[in-house]
Amino acid sequence: PTSKRPTMLRRLAVDAVRRPRRWSPPGRPIHSLAASPVSVSAVDRRPATEIATPPRVRRQQQRRSMSDNLLGHSPMAQRVPTSRPAAGGASPGSAGPSWGVDSNTAGGGVWAQTSAKRDKIAELKLELDWDKGHRTLDDAASHEEKLDLWMADGLRFIARAVDGAWDADEEVAGRREEGGSVSGEEKEEDAPTPTLGPSSKSHPLLVELDAWLTSTESSRGIDAPLSRDHFDAHLAEASRILDPDAASPLPPPTPPVALGDVRDFVAYDPDPDADDVPPPDVDSDLSTAEVPLDECVRRLRLLTTRAAASRLRDSWDSFTASTDADVDRAAVRHEAAEPRSSLPLGKVNAVLRSHAFGTCPDRLAALWDLNDRDGDGALDQATMDDVVLWSMGPVEGGLRALFEEVVEARGVRDLLLPFGVDMAEDAVAPKKGWRQRRREAKIKKGLLKMFDKTIANHFDVEVETPHRLRCIYAWAEKSHQDNKLESVLVDSGTVAGRKRYVELQPKISLAEFQEVQKEHYPHIDRMGEELLSSFREDLLVAQGKGRQNRELKRDCALFIGGVSLIDACILML
Repeated sequence: PTSKRPTMLRRLAVDAVRRPRRWSPPGRPIHSLAASPVSVSAVDRRPATEIATPPRVRRQQQRRSMSDNLLGHSPMAQRVPTSRPAAGGASPGSAGPSWGVDSNTAGGGVWAQTSAKRDKIAELKLELDWDKGHRTLDDAASHEEKLDLWMADGLRFIARAVDGAWDADEEVAGRREEGGSVSGEEKEEDAPTPTLGPSSKSHPLLVELDAWLTSTESSRGIDAPLSRDHFDAHLAEASRILDPDAASPLPPPTPPVALGDVRDFVAYDPDPDADDVPPPDVDSDLSTAEVPLDECVRRLRLLTTRAAASRLRDSWDSFTASTDADVDRAAVRHEAAEPRSSLPLGKVNAVLRSHAFGTCPDRLAALWDLNDRDGDGALDQATMDDVVLWSMGPVEGGLRALFEEVVEARGVRDLLLPFGVDMAEDAVAPKKGWRQRRREAKIKKGLLKMFDKTIANHFDVEVETPHRLRCIYAWAEKSHQDNKLESVLVDSGTVAGRKRYVELQPKISLAEFQEVQKEHYPHIDRMGEELLSSFREDLLVAQGKGRQNRELKRDCALFIGGVSLIDACILML
């Protein structure tokens, strides 16, 4: 890497200095960066036979943002009596078809999030043996357990790079820092809008995909409508470009060798006295790790885009179907709500590009635009929920595929070799007995099962996405309908000519959504990192329960042995 173009690792180092302080992985030897005056996000090799003691001992605590203690209104709570009545709107009738206050914006009740996993982690921290030097749960883990924790650290480091699009070129990354995201975030007035496209670090298949998408837009037009058949054919070709070996009868190609080095990617906690920019020699210190990290980031990008193309192809009905709100608004206009017959080519391509080259907010903005059937940039509450939940699918699918490749790339209990050092050609790898192979297969199966459980439970159960989305919609200042619920009397369409009330809830724009989401639900801006952080917590809980079970078995064995000895002594009398 040259000094004119800072590497992706250096940009990650700058970003780590600007982020709030977080706990650092303990017991990691620091080699070349130990003498550096600035502690930055780095990549280092951990020998498999030695564990260094951290130079400075401090009590580690799990930082929890305010969004993890979401205190707010519960629509299920009872009203809290107040000294003065709330200023509500008139009921439908002579006063007009407008509701002033709905069930989500008035009333009382406080809801606080709880987490059994975090409570268990707090319990395990209280059981740490400080006499043995255990200051964190990482210190209490055995060496084999540390290998799993290091793998989670490396995967989280890669996911963080993809979530923030740190693999983009320097010019685009600089514009993104100055003006915000490609769409959705607030931008400075004079800041140019960064464009999504391939960079010098992009995967060749993603570069080919972008060229093909550009050619289709040039030949058909960016606003060309895609019918169901054209939509399926378009995404089938995109999937073929992203996975050219899928239809081949030959065995699939092996994943990159760099996936075996995932346990070596570590994000160190920045020093509080460090400058905003690392010293110029950081690039040379990290030069040996730049290539394997780039390969891993490119691989995750490719797998995420594959999952997005596959999910898009199966989502035609969800993108074109009419929601209940669409039916009600059509009834007010005395029209029939018909499903969409086509989707714009440019918006479909924008979703693919956002997954191939963009950040998490870029993906959400592209999906928001694709679901905007009225062209006003606003969605109803049900569609808003669908957009957020849909955006999680490709991230989860890409991480699941990468995790499986990482587990298979190298033995989960094999020794780690330094970067760029492979086993000699004439060296013979030690053969593993059937017991070792069976044990390793059991460990891999357990890790995959745990990761699947993390994907299924994190956003839905632990973060409680449905409740957060409901609160975001209720608390957002929506300009549509002056943020009021309108009730209109329309014909029911029966022979008797009866009337019925149609309640039209206000729609929410992307800017209004993100204004509240940034404060109360920042998790969706770092989906990959969130999933890997939750997986690491699951590892700590499983390891802590294992230590508790072993201690319980030992105490039971000592108790039974003592009682048996006493009984034997009594019988001898």
